[in-house]
Amino acid sequence: MSLNRENFLHDWIIEEIEKKFSKEYNEIKVNKLNEKNYEFKGSYPDIIFGNYGQIVMIGEVETESDINENIIEKWKNLQSLDISCIVFVPKIS
Repeated sequence: MSLNRENFLHDWIIEEIEKKFSKEYNEIKVNKLNEKNYEFKGSYPDIIFGNYGQIVMIGEVETESDINENIIEKWKNLQSLDISCIVFVPKIS
């Protein structure tokens, strides 16, 4: 898959997750590819889920080319933040 297509897919998935989870969480903040708009404990996860002023979960979207040794270290860092962290990986058919 081309890099441009994967970048588009990454940001599109973030938007879809935001729509889907907006019924459960009243505050969802997103950092699309190469954006650092919303910080959580020194990190910039793709998605930050909150309810009534409290952050309850963070999420990362990874496409096929993102998955490597470096990204695993990033996941370990996010897991160490003492909050639920979900990694979303799209199914490629």
